[in-house]
Amino acid sequence: MSNFSERIETRVQELDANLDLSSSDIFNTVCNENNLSTVLITQELGCECPFALIGFVNELEQSEISFFLAKFSNILSD
Repeated sequence: MSNFSERIETRVQELDANLDLSSSDIFNTVCNENNLSTVLITQELGCECPFALIGFVNELEQSEISFFLAKFSNILSD
């Protein structure tokens, strides 16, 4: 597991402990904090589940992560 995926998993667990946050809130917060494109990842996953995000990020190759970074997603969608 890479440092990036460990950071995602740790943050999801921290936010999940806050009972006031919905799964969608956690998903969006973690994506935004890590500059991930929520649009691209939601398209890939078909949902806004933070636990699916953990599995998804764990399966990504290091070279694939940049595709899902928000700063690059704007370029790709043009």
